[in-house]
Amino acid sequence: DTAAAHAALRRAAAALGGQPDGAPTDHHFVFDPAKLTSYTATVLSWLGDPAAEDYAHRVIATASSERRRATARIDLALVLARLDRPDEAGALGVLAVDSGRLVPSNVWRAGELEHALAPAAGVREVADFRVRYLAARHAVDAVRAVE
Repeated sequence: DTAAAHAALRRAAAALGGQPDGAPTDHHFVFDPAKLTSYTATVLSWLGDPAAEDYAHRVIATASSERRRATARIDLALVLARLDRPDEAGALGVLAVDSGRLVPSNVWRAGELEHALAPAAGVREVADFRVRYLAARHAVDAVRAVE
């Protein structure tokens, strides 16, 4: 529901604007502008909105968390895959997976990218990403099997 998603992003921005200044932004339960930019990149990426590209670039350039940068690289790669730029998308996917910062709860997003890039399997960067993604997914599956 694209309209509802955009409305929710507007409400989040308005709520963020109403928060008092001075809260420590590195706390997990503090919602700060950097988190909103990151979440906006993800939402727009899921919607297939090319505007996600700008948000994801901002997160990659400014995030203090490597985990947040890895997620933004997946967001950006998904947008680039839809824009028929599989070489760039595959290279970003490799950076995200190789960062070691994709946690089990978001490795499935790399799976979305692998699916989106499947039609371009012959592109070198896409093939490199697929190999790395499958290894990461296998590692996550192995850990889950032990738990």
